[in-house]
Amino acid sequence: MSILTELLKRRGINSTEELSKEERVEFDQWKVVLSKEEITLKDVSEFCTIQLNNIEAQFKDHANYETDKIKRLALLHSVYGSLKSLIESPRAERENLEKYLTQLLNQ
Repeated sequence: MSILTELLKRRGINSTEELSKEERVEFDQWKVVLSKEEITLKDVSEFCTIQLNNIEAQFKDHANYETDKIKRLALLHSVYGSLKSLIESPRAERENLEKYLTQLLNQ
């Protein structure tokens, strides 16, 4: 039994069909991540992007305007955004340095 199956079982969920659309998307992402032998930074960055998109979609849903939920979503958005920035900053720094060095070569 996988850890995800155990989690669903403990929460009284017998099938992924019982999950909401957002929960099913997240479950499927977790399943893909857990099926890999090694997680890369690219995988984590893509996961953060998907989570940010899910959170932003929830912000647009006016039925979700509960103060506690908005606070939780804002915190999660900040965490996923920070992780994504942390992962991508070395790449951006490298690209900027390459552009600068290319400019120096072309002078």
